[in-house]
Amino acid sequence: MNLKNPFEIYKNTPTKKKKTTLEIESIFNNENIEEKLESLNEYIYKNDVQINEISFLKHSEQSSEKSTKSKDFNNNNSKPSKILRKKNDLKNMVLVPKKNISIGSEKKVDEMPIFKKEISSFYVDKNFVTVKEFLKIFPHSKLKISKYKYLDEPVRGVTWNEANSYAKLNNKRLITEFEWIRCCEYIENNYLKHSIYNKRKIWDNYRINNYKNTFNIFSIRNLFGLLWEWTDSWYLPYKNNFQRLEEFGFKYKVIKGGCWYSSTNQLRKNLRKFKNLNMRFKNIGFRCVKDFV
Repeated sequence: MNLKNPFEIYKNTPTKKKKTTLEIESIFNNENIEEKLESLNEYIYKNDVQINEISFLKHSEQSSEKSTKSKDFNNNNSKPSKILRKKNDLKNMVLVPKKNISIGSEKKVDEMPIFKKEISSFYVDKNFVTVKEFLKIFPHSKLKISKYKYLDEPVRGVTWNEANSYAKLNNKRLITEFEWIRCCEYIENNYLKHSIYNKRKIWDNYRINNYKNTFNIFSIRNLFGLLWEWTDSWYLPYKNNFQRLEEFGFKYKVIKGGCWYSSTNQLRKNLRKFKNLNMRFKNIGFRCVKDFV
């Protein structure tokens, strides 16, 4: 299907596989980019257009290269070797536009009630943070993280505190529970297409770049069925949820997405799981976000 693009900032490039590559040019020079990108996403979804990639070709934002003294944000034994500052602060990130979305379900007590919430625009990593990226900042954690074979595997066995420190050192932050749900827009009732999972409960050394067909409309990869993801959100009841669960409170952080051995009924965007932020788990990874300013 050919995409007749109504927006000048987009350029159509058909590939050999008859898919569509959308290249976003000079995106930061357009005042209404959030609305236009969202409209384009809806058009693609409704017309069943297959997307090969959505990539940012240019940007005007650059991070400061001012050096800052390294410090351990969470009193970990794994002290960072240096603070990472990139000229291209948005490399391998995509823009998720502002939108009022529906959150919650009636399937479980902690998912109630269903409500609407506006999620501000933000940038998010297309991929999980890899072993290579994590060890570049925390080289002394090599023996603490889960075993790996390739440096481009998603890093596993990282505590929430370490993930949070990594994000801060990269001038980013961890994704919130509601932002994660926003990332799942347009893939309702089609979670398995965006999942990597098996029934052997064996980590098959998945490499980030080996699974090019698992991204969603925003070009975010592996939201479901690869690794659970740490979020920045405490496991608290939603507003107007008056259930008194013992686990509610400032004790656990919400994780989302399911892992490679999760059952299919766990591959839901509104499912809420939680873990101790000081512990390591072989089935949890993380990705970072950055505010849209």
